[in-house]
Amino acid sequence: MLSHELRTPLTPVVMAVAALEMNADLPGAVRDDMKMIRRNVELEVKLIDDLLDISRITSGKLRLAFDRLDINELVRQVCATCRSNIRQKGIQLHLRPGRIRRRSRRRSGPFAGRCSGTC
Repeated sequence: MLSHELRTPLTPVVMAVAALEMNADLPGAVRDDMKMIRRNVELEVKLIDDLLDISRITSGKLRLAFDRLDINELVRQVCATCRSNIRQKGIQLHLRPGRIRRRSRRRSGPFAGRCSGTC
């Protein structure tokens, strides 16, 4: 029940973004903004899930599973969130192949949080 109450306010945002994304006349910059909004709403849903997981972990009802994640894709997603500030500051990003272990459902949350202060 709690998960429903926490996620419900995000539904209109997702629906509005989906409607705007279907507009073929949407300028590229606005389309990129819609993708960023969608990613951030999805991140909020994951954060809600993580908060609920803490409750499950402390009560012994959740077992964590790990998998591998392409670190370059993670960095690209996080940088897309603050692309204009990166360009404005003249920051260049050079990536090398790499993978990390991560919790299965978790994506860029902690990494994005640490990077957001630099944007």
